Amino acid sequence: SGLCLWEYQTDNPIAGAVVTAENQLLMSDGSELGVFEANGHYRTLYKFKDESLQTPPTLTSRGELVVATDKKLYCLAIRRN
Repeated sequence: SGLCLWEYQTDNPIAGAVVTAENQLLMSDGSELGVFEANGHYRTLYKFKDESLQTPPTLTSRGELVVATDKKLYCLAIRRN
């Protein structure tokens, strides 16, 4: 329909984003790894202190998140509720 359902503004560089099988959008936003739900609600998954994300998050077949900052490569476990 061409209608904007939601938008998000940030002052940080966005290194990339990926969509999960659960229709969530994972985003590398400055020093934050965040997730958008389908309704546009945003929450922070992980904050990288004094580092800047350089890659979009990647989901592994084991359900881990892999992302790189300007200093390190990280592999994060996902906690299921």
